[in-house]
Amino acid sequence: MLFALIFCALLTFNFLSCSIAFAQNDLTAEQYEEDFDFLWKTFRTDYAYFDEKRTDWDRVNEIYRPAVRTISTKSEFVALLEKVLEELYDDHIHLNTHTPSSPNIVPSRTDVWAEWIDGRAIVTGIRPGFPAEFAGLRPGMEILGFNGMSIEDAVRKRMGRAIVEVDDEIRGWTLRKVLAGYRNEIRTIEVEFQGEATPVSIPFDAFDAVYDSQHEIRLDFRTLDPRVGYMIINSTLAGGRLPDLFDFALEELRDTNGLILDLRKVGGGNTGGVEGIIGRLIDRERVYQRTVPRKGEPFLSRVRPRGEWRYKQPLVVLVNRWTGSAGEGLAISLDALDRATVVGTKMAGLEGSVLTMRMPNSGIGFQCTNQRIFNGTLKGDPAPQEFVGSSRSAYVPSVLVDTLTDAWGESEDPILEKGLEVLGKLMN
Repeated sequence: MLFALIFCALLTFNFLSCSIAFAQNDLTAEQYEEDFDFLWKTFRTDYAYFDEKRTDWDRVNEIYRPAVRTISTKSEFVALLEKVLEELYDDHIHLNTHTPSSPNIVPSRTDVWAEWIDGRAIVTGIRPGFPAEFAGLRPGMEILGFNGMSIEDAVRKRMGRAIVEVDDEIRGWTLRKVLAGYRNEIRTIEVEFQGEATPVSIPFDAFDAVYDSQHEIRLDFRTLDPRVGYMIINSTLAGGRLPDLFDFALEELRDTNGLILDLRKVGGGNTGGVEGIIGRLIDRERVYQRTVPRKGEPFLSRVRPRGEWRYKQPLVVLVNRWTGSAGEGLAISLDALDRATVVGTKMAGLEGSVLTMRMPNSGIGFQCTNQRIFNGTLKGDPAPQEFVGSSRSAYVPSVLVDTLTDAWGESEDPILEKGLEVLGKLMN
C-alpha cells in the first residue's frame, strides 16, 4: 500500500526560482545603476568561492555596467543580471525572479545531465519521468548539436566573457546550461544514435507540468516487502512540517529490518529539515557540519537525537545529479556519521549556503553563496579548524552507480535496484 503525505503550502527552493514574472514597473537609469552596483558589490564582499573561480569580477563590472544605461524595463534588467551571474558558473546562485525568456536553472529546471568525456559531449544522466526521457534521450548518447549549432559552438557562444582561463569545470557547466535552454525555447538536441545523427525536440511547456505533478506530494512511503521500508522526499528539506511528516512515515515503517531513503528529488532545504531527519537516526549528539563564512570565524553545527525512539536498522540513501544543496548535505552527513550507505551517482555539487538579498530599487532578490559548507563528523568537542569533512562537489557516494554501463538500460531503476542489493547485504 502506498501512503502519501501531502503538504500544500508554498515552498522556497534553494535553487529554484519560485517567483512569477513581475509587472513592468520601470525605474530610472540611475536606479538601475544603483541596483547593479548593489549586486556586484555584494558578491565582491560576500561571495565565498572567488578563490576557486577563474572569473575576473572587476572585468564583469567593466563589461556589463555600461549596458545598464541602455536598460528601459525590468525584463531587460533581469536578462542583463542573469548574464552577470553566469560569469561565476555556479548553480547555487541566481535571481529569485524570472521572465518568460529566462535561462533555466540547473539542475532544478533541467532534465539532461551531460559531461565532456574524451572531448565528446556525452549524456550521463536523464531525469526520470521528465520530457527528455519521454523524447528518447538516454545516458551514453553523444550530443552533436543544439538548436541548429554544433554543441562546441553553442558552448563557446554561451561561455562567460570575463573568464580568465577556460577549464574542464567551466566547459562542463556551460554544456549543461546550454542543454537546459530557456523557459520559452524549444530544445532541439541532436544526438548520435545507432550511428546516425538524430534530432530530438523537447517543447518548453512540457517541463512545468511534470515538475508540479512530481512535487504535489511532499513525502511518500511504503514497504517494498515486509522487511524493507521505502521513503521518498519529493520536495526540499525545508523545516516546518517536514520533520512531522518524516516522523509519521518512520512510525509506520518502525518494524522494518532496513530502510531506503530516496533523496533523488531533493533540491534544497535548510538545517531544520536536515537536523530533523538526522535526529531520528542517531542515539547521541554529533558534530555533522563545519561552516566557513566569508566574513567571521568558522563554526561547527551539532545535531541532537529527538523523538521517543530512533530508527537503528540499516539505512541506504539514494542520490543522483538532481540531489542538491541541503539534500547533498544530508546524504554526506549520514555517510560520515556511519549511519547510512549512500548509493547512486555524484550529486549536483551545489556548494555552500546562500544569503538572500534584495535590490533597493527594483526589489529583485538574488542568492549569494556567502559560507562554505563541509559535511562530515567528529567525536568529542574539537576546534573548528580540525574538522575536514567533504565539500559537496568533491563527494563521491559510497556505492557509485555508473550510468554508462550496458546494465543501466536493462533496469527500470538501476539506482534503486543497487540500493536494495546493498541493503539486503547489510540486513543479513
